[in-house]
Amino acid sequence: MKVEVKETKTYERVLEVEVPPERVKQAIEETYNSYARKAKIPGFRKGKVPKEILKARFGPAIEQEAIDNLIPKIYKEALKETGLSPVSEGIIEDFSVTEDKILKFKAKLEVMPPIPLQRYKGITVKREIKEITDEDVEKELESLQNLYAEYTPSENEAKRGDLLTVDYQLLDQYGLPIIGERVENYAFELGSPEVLADFNEALIGIKINEERRIVVEYPLDHQNQKLAGQRASFLVKAKEVKEKKAPELSDEFAKTVGEFQNLQELRTRLREQLRLNEEQRSIQSAKTKILNTLIEENPFELPESMIKNSLDAIVEDMKHRQKNQTLDEEKIRESYRLAAIWEIKRMLFLEEVVKRQNLTSTEEDLEKYFESIAISQQKSKEKIKQKFVQDREELEHLKNEIRRQKAIDCLYANAEVIEEIIKKEKPKSPEKKRRFLLWD
Repeated sequence: MKVEVKETKTYERVLEVEVPPERVKQAIEETYNSYARKAKIPGFRKGKVPKEILKARFGPAIEQEAIDNLIPKIYKEALKETGLSPVSEGIIEDFSVTEDKILKFKAKLEVMPPIPLQRYKGITVKREIKEITDEDVEKELESLQNLYAEYTPSENEAKRGDLLTVDYQLLDQYGLPIIGERVENYAFELGSPEVLADFNEALIGIKINEERRIVVEYPLDHQNQKLAGQRASFLVKAKEVKEKKAPELSDEFAKTVGEFQNLQELRTRLREQLRLNEEQRSIQSAKTKILNTLIEENPFELPESMIKNSLDAIVEDMKHRQKNQTLDEEKIRESYRLAAIWEIKRMLFLEEVVKRQNLTSTEEDLEKYFESIAISQQKSKEKIKQKFVQDREELEHLKNEIRRQKAIDCLYANAEVIEEIIKKEKPKSPEKKRRFLLWD
Protein backbone atom coordinates (compact mmCIF):
# COMPACT_ATOMS: atom_id res chain seq x y z
CA MET A 1 0.00 0.00 0.00
CA LYS A 2 1.26 3.45 -0.93
CA VAL A 3 0.21 6.52 1.07
CA GLU A 4 1.10 10.10 0.27
CA VAL A 5 0.13 12.98 2.58
CA LYS A 6 -0.56 16.46 1.23
CA GLU A 7 -1.10 19.50 3.46
CA THR A 8 -3.82 21.68 1.91
CA LYS A 9 -4.37 23.85 5.01
CA THR A 10 -2.74 24.06 8.42
CA TYR A 11 -5.56 21.89 9.76
CA GLU A 12 -6.39 19.87 6.61
CA ARG A 13 -4.65 16.86 5.08
CA VAL A 14 -5.36 14.82 1.96
CA LEU A 15 -4.25 11.19 1.86
CA GLU A 16 -3.63 9.76 -1.62
CA VAL A 17 -3.83 6.01 -1.24
CA GLU A 18 -3.00 3.23 -3.69
CA VAL A 19 -3.91 -0.36 -2.80
CA PRO A 20 -2.14 -3.22 -4.63
CA PRO A 21 -4.28 -5.61 -6.72
CA GLU A 22 -3.54 -8.60 -4.47
CA ARG A 23 -5.32 -6.92 -1.55
CA VAL A 24 -8.31 -5.93 -3.68
CA LYS A 25 -8.65 -9.39 -5.27
CA GLN A 26 -8.48 -10.98 -1.82
CA ALA A 27 -11.32 -8.73 -0.56
CA ILE A 28 -13.43 -9.56 -3.61
CA GLU A 29 -12.77 -13.29 -3.21
CA GLU A 30 -13.79 -13.18 0.46
CA THR A 31 -17.02 -11.37 -0.43
CA TYR A 32 -17.86 -13.97 -3.12
CA ASN A 33 -17.27 -16.75 -0.59
CA SER A 34 -19.55 -15.02 1.91
CA TYR A 35 -22.34 -14.76 -0.64
CA ALA A 36 -21.81 -18.36 -1.76
CA ARG A 37 -22.43 -19.57 1.81
CA LYS A 38 -25.73 -17.74 2.23
CA ALA A 39 -27.13 -17.22 -1.31
CA LYS A 40 -30.44 -18.89 -2.19
CA ILE A 41 -30.79 -19.49 -5.94
CA PRO A 42 -33.36 -21.91 -7.44
CA GLY A 43 -31.71 -25.11 -8.64
CA PHE A 44 -28.85 -24.96 -6.14
CA ARG A 45 -28.61 -26.00 -2.51
CA LYS A 46 -27.82 -23.26 0.02
CA GLY A 47 -24.06 -22.85 0.23
CA LYS A 48 -23.45 -24.76 -3.00
CA VAL A 49 -23.92 -21.95 -5.55
CA PRO A 50 -20.93 -21.90 -7.98
CA LYS A 51 -18.88 -18.72 -8.07
CA GLU A 52 -19.44 -18.43 -11.84
CA ILE A 53 -23.21 -18.23 -11.30
CA LEU A 54 -22.83 -15.53 -8.64
CA LYS A 55 -20.42 -13.63 -10.85
CA ALA A 56 -22.78 -13.79 -13.83
CA ARG A 57 -25.80 -12.60 -11.86
CA PHE A 58 -24.38 -10.30 -9.18
CA GLY A 59 -20.72 -9.75 -10.09
CA PRO A 60 -20.61 -5.93 -10.29
CA ALA A 61 -22.68 -5.49 -7.11
CA ILE A 62 -20.59 -7.99 -5.13
CA GLU A 63 -17.30 -6.45 -6.24
CA GLN A 64 -18.55 -2.96 -5.38
CA GLU A 65 -19.59 -4.15 -1.93
CA ALA A 66 -16.13 -5.69 -1.45
CA ILE A 67 -14.47 -2.36 -2.32
CA ASP A 68 -16.92 -0.37 -0.16
CA ASN A 69 -16.01 -2.58 2.81
CA LEU A 70 -12.30 -2.48 2.02
CA ILE A 71 -11.89 1.31 1.84
CA PRO A 72 -12.65 2.05 5.54
CA LYS A 73 -10.15 -0.66 6.60
CA ILE A 74 -7.47 0.76 4.33
CA TYR A 75 -8.24 4.28 5.58
CA LYS A 76 -7.64 3.22 9.21
CA GLU A 77 -4.39 1.53 8.21
CA ALA A 78 -3.28 4.69 6.36
CA LEU A 79 -3.98 6.81 9.46
CA LYS A 80 -1.92 4.45 11.60
CA GLU A 81 0.92 4.44 9.07
CA THR A 82 1.03 8.26 8.82
CA GLY A 83 0.42 8.90 12.52
CA LEU A 84 -2.43 11.33 11.78
CA SER A 85 -5.19 11.89 14.35
CA PRO A 86 -8.25 13.40 12.64
CA VAL A 87 -10.63 15.59 14.64
CA SER A 88 -13.57 14.51 12.46
CA GLU A 89 -14.60 11.77 10.06
CA GLY A 90 -12.59 11.75 6.85
CA ILE A 91 -14.24 12.27 3.48
CA ILE A 92 -13.44 9.62 0.85
CA GLU A 93 -13.39 10.92 -2.71
CA ASP A 94 -12.00 10.23 -6.20
CA PHE A 95 -11.84 6.47 -5.72
CA SER A 96 -11.34 4.20 -8.71
CA VAL A 97 -10.43 0.59 -9.56
CA THR A 98 -8.37 -0.23 -12.64
CA GLU A 99 -8.94 -3.28 -14.81
CA ASP A 100 -6.09 -5.10 -13.09
CA LYS A 101 -7.71 -4.28 -9.69
CA ILE A 102 -5.52 -1.46 -8.41
CA LEU A 103 -7.61 0.63 -6.01
CA LYS A 104 -6.92 4.35 -5.67
CA PHE A 105 -8.72 6.91 -3.52
CA LYS A 106 -8.24 10.18 -1.68
CA ALA A 107 -9.26 10.91 1.90
CA LYS A 108 -9.70 14.49 3.06
CA LEU A 109 -9.51 14.95 6.82
CA GLU A 110 -9.12 17.67 9.43
CA VAL A 111 -6.44 17.50 12.10
CA MET A 112 -5.55 19.60 15.10
CA PRO A 113 -3.67 22.65 13.84
CA PRO A 114 -0.29 23.60 15.37
CA ILE A 115 -0.79 26.06 18.22
CA PRO A 116 1.34 29.16 17.41
CA LEU A 117 1.98 30.20 20.99
CA GLN A 118 4.91 32.61 20.57
CA ARG A 119 4.92 33.82 24.16
CA TYR A 120 2.80 33.26 27.23
CA LYS A 121 4.97 34.86 29.91
CA GLY A 122 5.49 38.55 30.57
CA ILE A 123 2.16 39.66 29.09
CA THR A 124 1.20 43.13 30.33
CA VAL A 125 -2.34 43.36 31.69
CA LYS A 126 -4.24 46.03 33.56
CA ARG A 127 -6.20 44.88 36.62
CA GLU A 128 -8.94 47.41 37.27
CA ILE A 129 -10.20 47.35 40.85
CA LYS A 130 -13.42 49.18 41.58
CA GLU A 131 -13.43 51.32 44.70
CA ILE A 132 -15.82 50.12 47.41
CA THR A 133 -17.86 53.11 48.58
CA ASP A 134 -20.26 53.80 51.43
CA GLU A 135 -23.03 53.67 48.82
CA ASP A 136 -22.08 50.08 47.93
CA VAL A 137 -22.24 49.07 51.59
CA GLU A 138 -25.65 50.71 52.01
CA LYS A 139 -26.96 48.82 48.98
CA GLU A 140 -25.86 45.58 50.57
CA LEU A 141 -27.60 46.57 53.78
CA GLU A 142 -30.75 47.32 51.78
CA SER A 143 -30.57 43.86 50.21
CA LEU A 144 -30.33 42.34 53.68
CA GLN A 145 -33.32 44.38 54.80
CA ASN A 146 -35.32 43.06 51.85
CA LEU A 147 -34.22 39.52 52.66
CA TYR A 148 -35.56 39.85 56.20
CA ALA A 149 -38.63 41.84 55.20
CA GLU A 150 -42.12 40.75 56.22
CA TYR A 151 -45.19 41.01 53.98
CA THR A 152 -48.63 41.81 55.33
CA PRO A 153 -51.93 41.74 53.37
CA SER A 154 -53.06 45.18 52.19
CA GLU A 155 -56.30 46.59 50.77
CA ASN A 156 -54.48 49.59 49.33
CA GLU A 157 -53.42 50.15 45.74
CA ALA A 158 -50.31 48.22 44.78
CA LYS A 159 -47.10 50.22 44.83
CA ARG A 160 -43.48 49.50 44.05
CA GLY A 161 -42.02 47.01 46.50
CA ASP A 162 -45.34 45.32 47.23
CA LEU A 163 -45.73 41.58 46.68
CA LEU A 164 -48.42 41.23 44.04
CA THR A 165 -50.19 37.97 43.13
CA VAL A 166 -52.11 37.91 39.84
CA ASP A 167 -53.75 35.67 37.26
CA TYR A 168 -52.99 36.66 33.68
CA GLN A 169 -54.29 35.54 30.31
CA LEU A 170 -52.57 36.10 26.96
CA LEU A 171 -54.94 37.61 24.39
CA ASP A 172 -54.92 37.36 20.60
CA GLN A 173 -55.03 40.32 18.19
CA TYR A 174 -58.82 40.51 18.61
CA GLY A 175 -58.63 40.60 22.40
CA LEU A 176 -59.82 37.00 22.83
CA PRO A 177 -58.16 34.55 25.24
CA ILE A 178 -55.60 32.15 23.73
CA ILE A 179 -56.25 28.62 24.99
CA GLY A 180 -53.39 27.19 27.05
CA GLU A 181 -51.81 30.62 27.69
CA ARG A 182 -53.23 31.33 31.15
CA VAL A 183 -51.11 31.58 34.31
CA GLU A 184 -52.61 31.60 37.80
CA ASN A 185 -51.23 32.77 41.13
CA TYR A 186 -48.14 34.44 39.67
CA ALA A 187 -46.45 36.28 42.56
CA PHE A 188 -43.75 38.92 42.08
CA GLU A 189 -42.40 42.08 43.65
CA LEU A 190 -43.84 45.06 41.82
CA GLY A 191 -41.01 47.09 40.33
CA SER A 192 -38.54 44.19 40.38
CA PRO A 193 -35.94 44.38 37.56
CA GLU A 194 -36.59 40.68 36.93
CA VAL A 195 -40.06 41.57 35.64
CA LEU A 196 -40.62 43.34 32.31
CA ALA A 197 -40.76 47.11 32.79
CA ASP A 198 -44.07 47.39 30.87
CA PHE A 199 -45.61 44.77 33.15
CA ASN A 200 -44.45 46.65 36.23
CA GLU A 201 -45.61 50.07 35.07
CA ALA A 202 -49.03 48.87 33.91
CA LEU A 203 -49.91 47.30 37.27
CA ILE A 204 -48.91 50.13 39.61
CA GLY A 205 -52.02 51.23 41.47
CA ILE A 206 -54.02 48.04 40.86
CA LYS A 207 -56.26 46.83 43.70
CA ILE A 208 -57.49 43.39 44.77
CA ASN A 209 -60.02 41.87 42.28
CA GLU A 210 -59.35 44.63 39.77
CA GLU A 211 -58.82 43.56 36.14
CA ARG A 212 -56.64 45.41 33.66
CA ARG A 213 -55.86 44.90 29.99
CA ILE A 214 -52.21 45.67 29.45
CA VAL A 215 -49.83 45.70 26.48
CA VAL A 216 -46.25 44.50 26.86
CA GLU A 217 -43.39 44.90 24.39
CA TYR A 218 -40.78 42.18 24.70
CA PRO A 219 -37.11 43.07 24.09
CA LEU A 220 -35.31 41.58 21.11
CA ASP A 221 -33.06 39.49 23.38
CA HIS A 222 -35.91 37.97 25.39
CA GLN A 223 -35.26 34.30 26.28
CA ASN A 224 -38.55 33.17 24.71
CA GLN A 225 -37.81 33.57 21.00
CA LYS A 226 -41.51 33.40 20.09
CA LEU A 227 -42.06 36.60 22.09
CA ALA A 228 -38.72 38.36 21.44
CA GLY A 229 -39.38 41.73 19.80
CA GLN A 230 -43.15 41.13 19.86
CA ARG A 231 -46.03 43.09 21.38
CA ALA A 232 -48.45 41.06 23.51
CA SER A 233 -51.76 41.85 25.22
CA PHE A 234 -52.79 40.40 28.58
CA LEU A 235 -55.85 40.44 30.79
CA VAL A 236 -54.54 40.66 34.38
CA LYS A 237 -56.53 40.22 37.59
CA ALA A 238 -55.03 41.14 40.97
CA LYS A 239 -55.69 38.49 43.61
CA GLU A 240 -53.56 39.66 46.51
CA VAL A 241 -51.47 42.66 47.52
CA LYS A 242 -48.97 42.39 50.34
CA GLU A 243 -47.11 45.38 51.69
CA LYS A 244 -43.44 44.93 52.41
CA LYS A 245 -42.19 45.99 55.81
CA ALA A 246 -38.41 45.93 56.02
CA PRO A 247 -36.73 45.88 59.45
CA GLU A 248 -35.10 49.08 60.62
CA LEU A 249 -31.34 49.34 60.47
CA SER A 250 -30.22 48.98 64.07
CA ASP A 251 -27.89 47.07 66.34
CA GLU A 252 -30.70 44.56 66.93
CA PHE A 253 -31.00 44.00 63.17
CA ALA A 254 -27.24 43.34 62.98
CA LYS A 255 -27.57 40.71 65.71
CA THR A 256 -30.44 39.08 63.80
CA VAL A 257 -28.41 38.86 60.60
CA GLY A 258 -25.42 37.18 62.24
CA GLU A 259 -23.03 37.25 65.15
CA PHE A 260 -22.43 40.99 65.05
CA GLN A 261 -22.26 43.20 68.10
CA ASN A 262 -23.73 46.22 66.40
CA LEU A 263 -24.62 47.79 63.05
CA GLN A 264 -21.16 49.28 62.60
CA GLU A 265 -19.56 45.84 62.83
CA LEU A 266 -22.01 44.55 60.21
CA ARG A 267 -21.11 47.45 57.91
CA THR A 268 -17.41 46.71 58.37
CA ARG A 269 -17.90 43.03 57.55
CA LEU A 270 -19.97 43.86 54.46
CA ARG A 271 -17.32 46.27 53.22
CA GLU A 272 -14.62 43.61 53.64
CA GLN A 273 -16.72 41.02 51.81
CA LEU A 274 -17.36 43.45 48.96
CA ARG A 275 -13.64 44.16 48.79
CA LEU A 276 -12.81 40.45 48.60
CA ASN A 277 -15.47 39.89 45.93
CA GLU A 278 -14.09 42.78 43.89
CA GLU A 279 -10.57 41.41 44.33
CA GLN A 280 -11.63 38.07 42.86
CA ARG A 281 -13.64 39.70 40.08
CA SER A 282 -10.75 41.93 39.03
CA ILE A 283 -8.30 38.99 38.99
CA GLN A 284 -10.69 36.90 36.91
CA SER A 285 -11.17 39.83 34.53
CA ALA A 286 -7.39 40.23 34.19
CA LYS A 287 -7.01 36.51 33.42
CA THR A 288 -9.63 36.83 30.67
CA LYS A 289 -7.70 39.78 29.24
CA ILE A 290 -4.54 37.68 29.15
CA LEU A 291 -6.34 34.95 27.22
CA ASN A 292 -7.75 37.57 24.84
CA THR A 293 -4.20 38.82 24.27
CA LEU A 294 -3.00 35.29 23.49
CA ILE A 295 -5.81 34.79 20.99
CA GLU A 296 -5.19 38.16 19.33
CA GLU A 297 -1.38 37.77 19.16
CA ASN A 298 -1.46 34.18 17.86
CA PRO A 299 -4.06 33.94 15.08
CA PHE A 300 -4.70 30.56 13.45
CA GLU A 301 -7.51 28.79 11.63
CA LEU A 302 -9.68 26.23 13.35
CA PRO A 303 -11.06 23.10 11.69
CA GLU A 304 -14.66 23.80 10.71
CA SER A 305 -15.69 20.48 12.26
CA MET A 306 -14.53 21.65 15.71
CA ILE A 307 -16.60 24.82 15.41
CA LYS A 308 -19.61 22.82 14.21
CA ASN A 309 -19.36 20.38 17.13
CA SER A 310 -19.20 23.26 19.59
CA LEU A 311 -22.24 24.96 18.05
CA ASP A 312 -24.11 21.64 18.00
CA ALA A 313 -23.53 21.34 21.75
CA ILE A 314 -24.82 24.90 22.33
CA VAL A 315 -27.97 24.21 20.30
CA GLU A 316 -28.63 20.94 22.14
CA ASP A 317 -28.17 22.67 25.49
CA MET A 318 -30.70 25.35 24.53
CA LYS A 319 -33.16 22.70 23.34
CA HIS A 320 -32.84 20.97 26.70
CA ARG A 321 -33.36 24.20 28.68
CA GLN A 322 -36.19 25.51 26.48
CA LYS A 323 -38.10 22.30 25.77
CA ASN A 324 -41.42 23.93 24.94
CA GLN A 325 -40.05 26.58 22.60
CA THR A 326 -39.32 26.58 18.90
CA LEU A 327 -35.70 27.58 18.32
CA ASP A 328 -34.17 29.14 15.23
CA GLU A 329 -31.09 26.91 15.11
CA GLU A 330 -29.38 28.78 12.29
CA LYS A 331 -29.79 32.08 14.12
CA ILE A 332 -28.31 30.53 17.27
CA ARG A 333 -25.32 29.17 15.35
CA GLU A 334 -24.73 32.54 13.74
CA SER A 335 -25.02 34.42 17.04
CA TYR A 336 -22.72 32.08 18.98
CA ARG A 337 -20.11 31.36 16.31
CA LEU A 338 -17.52 33.91 17.51
CA ALA A 339 -18.03 32.85 21.13
CA ALA A 340 -17.56 29.20 20.16
CA ILE A 341 -14.32 30.01 18.29
CA TRP A 342 -13.03 31.98 21.30
CA GLU A 343 -13.83 29.13 23.70
CA ILE A 344 -12.14 26.50 21.50
CA LYS A 345 -9.00 28.62 21.14
CA ARG A 346 -9.00 29.32 24.88
CA MET A 347 -8.99 25.57 25.57
CA LEU A 348 -6.25 24.88 23.01
CA PHE A 349 -3.98 27.63 24.34
CA LEU A 350 -4.44 26.45 27.92
CA GLU A 351 -3.70 22.86 26.94
CA GLU A 352 -0.53 24.10 25.21
CA VAL A 353 0.54 25.87 28.42
CA VAL A 354 -0.23 22.66 30.37
CA LYS A 355 2.14 20.78 28.02
CA ARG A 356 4.93 23.36 28.12
CA GLN A 357 4.79 23.74 31.90
CA ASN A 358 4.18 20.02 32.49
CA LEU A 359 1.21 20.79 34.74
CA THR A 360 -0.62 17.92 36.44
CA SER A 361 -3.66 17.32 38.60
CA THR A 362 -2.75 15.76 41.93
CA GLU A 363 -4.79 13.75 44.42
CA GLU A 364 -4.68 16.79 46.69
CA ASP A 365 -6.24 18.90 43.94
CA LEU A 366 -9.04 16.37 43.51
CA GLU A 367 -9.68 16.16 47.25
CA LYS A 368 -10.02 19.95 47.46
CA TYR A 369 -12.51 19.91 44.60
CA PHE A 370 -14.57 17.10 46.16
CA GLU A 371 -14.66 19.02 49.42
CA SER A 372 -15.83 22.27 47.78
CA ILE A 373 -18.59 20.44 45.85
CA ALA A 374 -19.70 18.64 49.01
CA ILE A 375 -20.05 21.96 50.83
CA SER A 376 -21.96 23.66 47.98
CA GLN A 377 -24.33 20.68 47.49
CA GLN A 378 -24.56 19.88 51.21
CA LYS A 379 -23.56 16.27 50.61
CA SER A 380 -20.86 14.10 52.09
CA LYS A 381 -17.45 14.35 50.50
CA GLU A 382 -17.27 10.56 50.14
CA LYS A 383 -20.48 10.47 48.06
CA ILE A 384 -19.16 13.15 45.72
CA LYS A 385 -15.85 11.32 45.42
CA GLN A 386 -17.54 7.98 44.76
CA LYS A 387 -19.62 9.49 41.96
CA PHE A 388 -16.50 10.64 40.11
CA VAL A 389 -14.56 7.43 40.78
CA GLN A 390 -17.39 5.39 39.23
CA ASP A 391 -17.55 7.61 36.15
CA ARG A 392 -14.03 7.52 34.71
CA GLU A 393 -14.92 9.86 31.87
CA GLU A 394 -16.18 12.53 34.28
CA LEU A 395 -13.10 12.07 36.45
CA GLU A 396 -10.79 12.59 33.47
CA HIS A 397 -12.80 15.67 32.48
CA LEU A 398 -12.31 17.02 36.01
CA LYS A 399 -8.55 16.38 35.88
CA ASN A 400 -8.34 18.26 32.58
CA GLU A 401 -10.25 21.17 34.07
CA ILE A 402 -7.90 21.31 37.06
CA ARG A 403 -4.88 21.34 34.73
CA ARG A 404 -6.39 24.14 32.63
CA GLN A 405 -7.11 26.15 35.77
CA LYS A 406 -3.46 25.76 36.78
CA ALA A 407 -2.50 27.00 33.31
CA ILE A 408 -4.62 30.14 33.83
CA ASP A 409 -2.98 30.70 37.22
CA CYS A 410 0.44 30.23 35.58
CA LEU A 411 -0.35 32.85 32.91
CA TYR A 412 -1.43 35.32 35.59
CA ALA A 413 1.55 34.61 37.86
CA ASN A 414 3.95 35.27 34.96
CA ALA A 415 2.16 38.37 33.67
CA GLU A 416 3.10 41.98 34.32
CA VAL A 417 0.01 43.10 36.22
CA ILE A 418 -0.67 46.81 36.53
CA GLU A 419 -3.24 47.58 39.21
CA GLU A 420 -5.54 50.55 38.82
CA ILE A 421 -8.16 51.69 41.34
CA ILE A 422 -11.32 52.84 39.58
CA LYS A 423 -12.95 55.52 41.68
CA LYS A 424 -16.62 56.25 41.30
CA GLU A 425 -17.36 59.73 40.12
CA LYS A 426 -19.51 61.76 42.42
CA PRO A 427 -22.70 62.95 40.76
CA LYS A 428 -22.29 66.49 39.57
CA SER A 429 -24.47 69.16 41.03
CA PRO A 430 -26.83 70.65 38.47
CA GLU A 431 -25.43 73.86 37.04
CA LYS A 432 -27.23 77.00 37.98
CA LYS A 433 -28.29 78.73 34.83
CA ARG A 434 -28.63 82.50 34.70
CA ARG A 435 -31.86 83.74 33.26
CA PHE A 436 -31.84 86.56 30.69
CA LEU A 437 -34.80 88.64 29.67
CA LEU A 438 -34.62 89.60 26.06
CA TRP A 439 -36.27 92.88 25.12
CA ASP A 440 -36.96 94.12 21.68
